[in-house]
Amino acid sequence: MGVRARIAGCLAAGGTSITITSLTDFIAFIVGYWTDLTALQSFSAFVATGILFVYIFQITFFMGFLALDARREERALRGYGKGKCNPMGCACCCTNTADLENSPMPPPLSITEMTEGGADDAYTPPPKQEGGRGAVWDPSHDVHPVSEDQESSPPEYRTPLCVPVPWGPKHFDPQAPTATTLMAGVWLPRLILPWYGKVIVFLIEAAGLACAIYGCTKVYQDFRPREWFLPEGSWLLEAFQLEDTYFGGGQTQIDIYTKEPPAGSSYFDLQDELAAIPGTLVASEYMAEVPPFISWYRLFLEYVQKVKPAADLVNGRPGSQNDFMAWLIEWLSTPQGAAFEGNVVFNPDRTDLLSSKMTGYSKEYVDASWAVKLTEDVRMLAEKAAPNLNGMAFSRSFYNYDGFDMVTSLTLRNVITAAVAVFIVMLILLANIPAALLVLAMIVLCDVGLFGFMWWANLTFNIITFIILVIAVGISVDYSGHVARAFMIAQGTRQERAHYALKHIGGEVLNGAFTTWLAIIVLAGAKHYIFMSFFKLLFALVVLAIWHGVVFLPVCLSLIGPASYRSESPAKDKDSTDSDSVPGTKNKEVEEGTEVVAV
Repeated sequence: MGVRARIAGCLAAGGTSITITSLTDFIAFIVGYWTDLTALQSFSAFVATGILFVYIFQITFFMGFLALDARREERALRGYGKGKCNPMGCACCCTNTADLENSPMPPPLSITEMTEGGADDAYTPPPKQEGGRGAVWDPSHDVHPVSEDQESSPPEYRTPLCVPVPWGPKHFDPQAPTATTLMAGVWLPRLILPWYGKVIVFLIEAAGLACAIYGCTKVYQDFRPREWFLPEGSWLLEAFQLEDTYFGGGQTQIDIYTKEPPAGSSYFDLQDELAAIPGTLVASEYMAEVPPFISWYRLFLEYVQKVKPAADLVNGRPGSQNDFMAWLIEWLSTPQGAAFEGNVVFNPDRTDLLSSKMTGYSKEYVDASWAVKLTEDVRMLAEKAAPNLNGMAFSRSFYNYDGFDMVTSLTLRNVITAAVAVFIVMLILLANIPAALLVLAMIVLCDVGLFGFMWWANLTFNIITFIILVIAVGISVDYSGHVARAFMIAQGTRQERAHYALKHIGGEVLNGAFTTWLAIIVLAGAKHYIFMSFFKLLFALVVLAIWHGVVFLPVCLSLIGPASYRSESPAKDKDSTDSDSVPGTKNKEVEEGTEVVAV
């Protein structure tokens, strides 16, 4: 078979798989872009762009270079190598090295031959010689196109190894089944497809789902950026721990701001609201009495009551707008008042105030849910205490606390949206509603299991784990989608088609899982919370995706799987348990192509 035909067959066999993988992942991340969190937007856009370009490069540049390498390999197998085990000649395999050393070089290929398929038919494969697979190129051997019989007959691939090894086979056969193919296509069906295997699989799934649901009820929301964004053993982390223990580092400083008074009134007219702010805020169950609430207005009144004549005061306060402003400016010039000069803002002519600030402290931080309630409570109390001055509570920590409040709704919205989008894609690619629904069910089970696993792994629900829950939709669909498609193209009973799906694509799915594990195993020893969380959740996600895609889904398909694309009679698929046999000749025409999974 010529290089051009081999490349076309490669794309025909693996193109659907890499399209399913790339398209579902791309859509899952694009959906994640429509969120209110800027960090998640950037992450989703970056990963979606990467997936898109990887897909483009796979079907263009990679296939082009693969074709060039295949032509080089073909020339080497025909005896046109430069020398013994030359990397540019015969790569890791030798043909007839003794003859190759004395053989003349073949004429070089032109650019046209390399790019337009000239290498496919420029030379006729020389006949085999005794003592080796290859043959010496003979200039007298006429150059003519390969005949149709030669073109259609596949070459012998059992190539001798260059370097003798004390173990393993002496010949390498690339068409022999791999260990993962044997595991998924031979050994696994013998365990899970008999009736007793199905019972065991359902019992394991029920137990796992029960543990996941229990974990879901125990997971709580928490995020500590100061501590978790630092690696274990950091001196800065130790400093934060000392601050939290002895100096109130676990408390949140909250500033209460008042704004410009309504038209026709002034801060002098609204002194009751200024006086009510400290008492109202300290009465909250989330606010602390120590350190005390710092109110510039309370200290100002203490100064006025101490240095001004009682006759000039009304209920212990300045008696007029002019006195209020004059005495306030006077107090700010004293050593005590100078510390609060930045807490008040005057209008341009200094006849009234435009804004002011008071400061209080919360109780010790508990968790994210507590922080959300604190934020809601102090905002409500600040507005209630100073309605005419538009009282507003603010803290730099509210940036994180508001994120805590958003993450729950965003998780539900993004996960559901991504699942719906992926379901639509699978519906289009599988062209079968029951099959697409089964794949969607596997996605839901993976996400539920992952969420419950967080509690067992001592992780909390936060912005970091939220990202993994969203991308889990795109990752888990790869494993189930490939198996479902292989099931749909197979013929025979449901039992036979489930076995065929595992034999046809199961090994490649396991290879994809293994490469994913290799990518994340480097995070296993990380001491940073973010990397530890990514490792735990991604590792668990791959395990869950493999279980539901390669074990649980085939069992479900063998029982309630939809009819095949190639079914001659719909009634033929009704019996799912009538046979535990391995598919035979019914799937031979389908087995001619082998899918390649890109996970």
